[in-house]
Amino acid sequence: MDMKQQLIQALQCGRAYQSLLRCATTIWLADYVQTLPMEVKFMWSAQPGIVKVLFFLNRYLCFDIIASYLLGTVASPKVCHGSFIVSSSFGVIGIALSEAIMFVRLYALSGRKKIVGYLLGAQYTLVHMASLAILGVSISRVKYLFPCVPFETDNKPITIFFGMIVVNEFIVLGFTFYILLKKHWETRSPMMTLFYRDGVFYFIALAITSSANIAIISLAPPACKYMFVM
Repeated sequence: MDMKQQLIQALQCGRAYQSLLRCATTIWLADYVQTLPMEVKFMWSAQPGIVKVLFFLNRYLCFDIIASYLLGTVASPKVCHGSFIVSSSFGVIGIALSEAIMFVRLYALSGRKKIVGYLLGAQYTLVHMASLAILGVSISRVKYLFPCVPFETDNKPITIFFGMIVVNEFIVLGFTFYILLKKHWETRSPMMTLFYRDGVFYFIALAITSSANIAIISLAPPACKYMFVM
């Protein structure tokens, strides 16, 4: 594909990307306003702890959206690459924080057993250290034309990154169902049912997001794929 066609594709995708970004921001703001009373009631007065920290980080860490806006308005390939690094880094932090909630939930379901905590902590640390290394390789291989159009990319590292995230999420889901069948199947209390139901929906949302990223990387035009990776 020549440079002219690549720029035309990038312009078309850029318009769609800005529209999606506005929609995402609108949804985030609407959700925030609607759920703020519950946040004030249940979280502001809650005891300090890892769950409270993760809640507020997940709720308010929207710097990836801000960095994405900046990514679409920079003026040079050098600045564009720096903005892409910032945006990607906050995106990875967001993924890590989202998955941390799944790990804490699984640890609680296990009865807070120390051995389970050590295993989950080791798995979480190894997966996300590896993901940061893979992301670094992926970012180093992306080069840009004006205005932020990638003309040289290697899809393998970023595909491995999201594939590893999906596998990690399925492992956590498998452990969750194992604990359900072993420890909580007979109780079937409303609270436990709600706990597992919400956990499954949360997993589905994360798995769909990671799978969508893999599909985008595989199928989107070269000038567009890094715009839509979430």
